[in-house]
Parts: sequence; structure tokens; C-alpha cells
Amino acid sequence: MLKPPAAAVNDRNDLGESMQQRLPVMLVLGVVIGFGLASRAYDGLFPNALGKYPGDALWTVAVYLGWKLVVPAMAPWKLGLTALGQSLGVEFLQLYHAPWLDGIRGNYFGHLLFGSTFNPMDLVAYSVGTTAVFLIDRFLVPRGPLSVRGA
Repeated sequence: MLKPPAAAVNDRNDLGESMQQRLPVMLVLGVVIGFGLASRAYDGLFPNALGKYPGDALWTVAVYLGWKLVVPAMAPWKLGLTALGQSLGVEFLQLYHAPWLDGIRGNYFGHLLFGSTFNPMDLVAYSVGTTAVFLIDRFLVPRGPLSVRGA
């Protein structure tokens, strides 16, 4: 009976471990996206005094988790800086209005991804979201052989 080469077995094991690492992140990402969308659809989900900013904070949390899916071994502080940088970049991109970009923003999903109007307070919301998800990832996510934490 033929046996697969050792490298093939290791690749399969690595793939299985990779999925075990990513599945919790995918589930949390789905919940975060759900809450983010619900924060815009239902007024009473968060206190009215917070306005639309919980959705902005959750947007940046989703960016962090998205990067964690793509690069699971990346250290939480690097994920935080990457997510915050991307969020700030998208916010500052809202100062630029080209017809093709405004056309994308006119689409529901394009608006969710790129926004439409620059608001300096969004920068604060992104910072709060990034800080919260970094602290949770850094101090509350369990460590171990299947952990997605990097050095």
C-alpha cells in the first residue's frame, strides 16, 4: 500500500490546525459584522448619545479580525496598527471625490467599505475600536499550541 509523502501529511495537518485557528476568528467576525450592520439599522441597539460611532468602532474591529484571518501569526500590536492605519486611510480617502470613486460609494456595499463623508470624530471611534480589540486579543485570547497569536 502506498503512503503519501511525509510533506503531504504535514501539509494536511497544518491545514487542519490553520482552520482550527481561524474558525473562532471567522465566527467573531460574523458577529461583529452583524452588530455593525444592526447598529445602523436599529436606533436602540446602542445608547443614542453614542450616535453612529459604535458602528465605526466595530468597522475597525472587523478590519482587525479580517487581517487576523489573513495573517493569523501576526502579533496583536501589529494587527492593531494595520487595522488602525487602514481605517484612518479609508477615512482620509473620503476627502477625495472622483466620479468613479463616488460611483462606488453610491453602492450600498461600496458605502459600507469606503464611507462617503470625512468626519474627524470617526478617527476617535476607530482608535477606540482598535484599542478594544487589541486589548481583548492580547490579554484575553488563550495562549497555546493552537493559538493564533504571534510574537
